[in-house]
Amino acid sequence: MEAPKITVVKENKLVDYYTVRNGGEWGSIFIRSYKGGGIFSALTSFGDYSYHWGGVGEKTFKEFLSRLDYCYFMGKTTKRHGQIFDFEKSQKQLFKMIVDTRKSKEIDAVQAREFYEEVESLEYCTSDDSWYHQIYSEDFNHELFELVIGDYENIPNETKECPQCMGFWNRIYKPLIEEFKKEKE
Repeated sequence: MEAPKITVVKENKLVDYYTVRNGGEWGSIFIRSYKGGGIFSALTSFGDYSYHWGGVGEKTFKEFLSRLDYCYFMGKTTKRHGQIFDFEKSQKQLFKMIVDTRKSKEIDAVQAREFYEEVESLEYCTSDDSWYHQIYSEDFNHELFELVIGDYENIPNETKECPQCMGFWNRIYKPLIEEFKKEKE
């Protein structure tokens, strides 16, 4: 695999601009450093990531960025901390809730089968918004829903690692951090 190509452009003293090319992936990164903080903004083939850190202590902003771990960084720059909705896991959790409710005799076999088939017929979706929309729809059996799930806050909402976030971290962010280390030498 070819090494990532990083171009550094310092057009002015306020913002450092980096371009990262790594295979077919790319990123345009803007860093505005100031005493005690900075702004990180990345427009990439893996999506956009940005955040303003106002208090990074005594180290430089680039040193601060170099020490961040994946979970902290994604928690600041993405909506779901580097996680995305997982339809399969959420649906399986609903199935488990049906079985558990049946075992505890809160619903009978006919009700369990009916609700199982209803959950099975939910359309695959990639967002929790779509997931909730289907469950909140008029077509969904809300009487059985209440027996199995109870309240809407108990609707399973399982997540998994976001492939786009992982791609950004491994193919764009890590090579950028290596560039920071070279600049320091």
